[in-house]
Amino acid sequence: MIYYKANLNMNRQIIKNQLVFIIAAALILSVIGCKEKDTVIEREKIKLSDSLLKIIDVGEVELRSISDDLILNGRVTFESENIVEIFPMFGGNVTEVRAELGDYVRKGDILAVIRSSEVADIQREEQEANSALLVAQRNFDMMQDMSESGLASERDLIEAQAELEKAIAQLNKTKEVLSIFNIRNNSEYVIKAPISGFIVDKNITREMQLRDDSDKEIFVISKLDDVWVLADVYERDIGKVKTGCDVEISVPAYPDMKFKTNIDKIYNVLANESNTLTIRMKLKNDNFLLKPGMFTRVVIQCNSNKNMLPTIVENALIFDKNKYFVIVVNVNDFEIREVQPLNISEYIAVEKGLNVGENIVIKNALLIYNAIK
Repeated sequence: MIYYKANLNMNRQIIKNQLVFIIAAALILSVIGCKEKDTVIEREKIKLSDSLLKIIDVGEVELRSISDDLILNGRVTFESENIVEIFPMFGGNVTEVRAELGDYVRKGDILAVIRSSEVADIQREEQEANSALLVAQRNFDMMQDMSESGLASERDLIEAQAELEKAIAQLNKTKEVLSIFNIRNNSEYVIKAPISGFIVDKNITREMQLRDDSDKEIFVISKLDDVWVLADVYERDIGKVKTGCDVEISVPAYPDMKFKTNIDKIYNVLANESNTLTIRMKLKNDNFLLKPGMFTRVVIQCNSNKNMLPTIVENALIFDKNKYFVIVVNVNDFEIREVQPLNISEYIAVEKGLNVGENIVIKNALLIYNAIK
C-alpha cells in the first residue's frame, strides 16, 4: 500500500513536470513567432520614395453623387442615310480603277473606266440618229422649197416637219442616255462618285470582267461626317435605357477623349442568339476621328443616386481572391485595405473601408499590391 502511494506521487510529479515543460515551450515558441511576425511585417512595408512617386499617381477619396451608370461595349458604324452603293451599269472589261479603299473622293470624280459592247451599241444608235436627222433635215428643206414654188402640198411639208422633229427627239434621247451613263468614245463608260466621301468598300480591280447581271456593288461611299455607335443591352438592363439618356463614349485610339451624345434610337427587337437589345447613338465625327469598325466603351448615365458617397476612380480598385482592395498612401509607406464597392464604373462608390480625404494609389496600384503581398 505504501509502495503504491509512492508510485502514484511519483507519477503525479512527472506529469506536472511535463506540463510545465510544454507550457514553457509554448511560451518560447509564441515569443519567437511574434518576433518573426514582427520581422515579416517590418520587411513587407514599402517606403514612399521619390523613385516610387515617378511610376505611380496618387489621388484623393472624394465625396460624389454617384450615378447608376450602365457600361456597354459598342462599335462605330456607318450612318445609313450617308451611304451610297455604286453598281455597274453595263457588263464589260475594267480598263482603269482610279480610287482605292479609304480614299476621299469628291462628287463627280472618276472612280473607274469600263469598256462594254453594250456601250458600243448605244454609240451606234447615236450615229444612226445623227444620220437620220441629216436625212430628215434635207427632206424638210427640200419640201419647204417645193412648197414655196407650189410643187409640194402643205400636207407634204407638214409630214416632212414631223419626220424632222422625230429625228431630233431620237438623237436627243440617245445623247441623254450617253450623258446619264457617262459614255465616252472607244465603247467606254466611266463610273463617277455621286457624292463626296470616303471609299468604304471596293469590289473592282483593273482587267476585271463585269457581268451585266451582277448584283454586287463595286464601290460604297460614305460621308462619315456623322457616324452611329451601336451597343447591345442585356435583357436585365433594358429598363435602364431610354431614348434621350445621356451617353459618354470613348475609344481605345483616343483614351483621353470623351464623346458626349445621347441615345438616338432603341431597336425594340431582341437578337435571337444573344437575347440583347440594340441601341443607337449618333455622333458628329469632327476631323473624321471615328472610323467604322472601331470598338467603343459606352457609358449610359442613368438616374443619379441622391446620396453623397466616398468615391474612387476605377484604376485604383484591385480585385483579388473575390475581394476588392485599394492601396492607401500613409505618411511614409503604403497600406493594403479591403473595400466594398457599390458599383463598377469610372467613379466607384465605396460603402466601407475608406474615408473622404484619404490618399490612394490610382496608377500602378497593382504593382504596389503585388510588392507588398
